[in-house]
Amino acid sequence: MSPKVRKRPQASPVTKRRSPAAHLLILECQEQKLAGQALNLGSKLLLFLKASFPTKRMVLVPTSSRSELGASLADALQMYGRFRSVLVVGHSNAMGLQLTNDYFCSWPALGQWLTKCEPEFLFLAACEAGRSDAVRGSFRLFHFSGRSMRHQFSSTSTSRHRL
Repeated sequence: MSPKVRKRPQASPVTKRRSPAAHLLILECQEQKLAGQALNLGSKLLLFLKASFPTKRMVLVPTSSRSELGASLADALQMYGRFRSVLVVGHSNAMGLQLTNDYFCSWPALGQWLTKCEPEFLFLAACEAGRSDAVRGSFRLFHFSGRSMRHQFSSTSTSRHRL
């Protein structure tokens, strides 16, 4: 008697896995204005985090004009693909965020911009950012990678830093 030969199951076609998401995208809105007010916490935080976690993939996208923002964000997405966490630093009110010197962006529009990054975590360090139900509602609508985005809201509002 010949021994029974086991047939191996056919392997499924190899599916290419996506590269892992970069760790952090910091969007610093109106960088020169924030620096002049000593509110450029995105730049300062990036220096600290890079020193503490040198192997993590983190990028700062400073903004001053809408065209510069589009190009810088496109470069970051081209280089890293997607980001696990996004920190947005800037001046805002209940209606939206001053994204650049020449562009005030509504909260829903900002959410649309950020869907391209596919974040799991969103941190907002902006005046009125966490106080408005409209802001919270805008971001609850977005789902990324089949998972709901987790929300972290931080409000840095003071009367002298309002729009």
